[in-house]
Amino acid sequence: MKYEATKNLIDYGLTVDSILEIDDEKLYELIKKVNFNRKKVKTIKNITKILKENHNSKVPSTLKE
Repeated sequence: MKYEATKNLIDYGLTVDSILEIDDEKLYELIKKVNFNRKKVKTIKNITKILKENHNSKVPSTLKE
């Protein structure tokens, strides 16, 4: 089931900008197969916002970053 949610996100176009622009309900539909999906929608949005604002939309390569 987790794989299905990941595949749905990738198929949608998994980028920082696409996740920030997606409606919360649409994001929920893409990941609804995972546990705690409503909370994860908020978490995914928060993480992508941090990536955009603090890391030039890139995932840091180290834990310290």
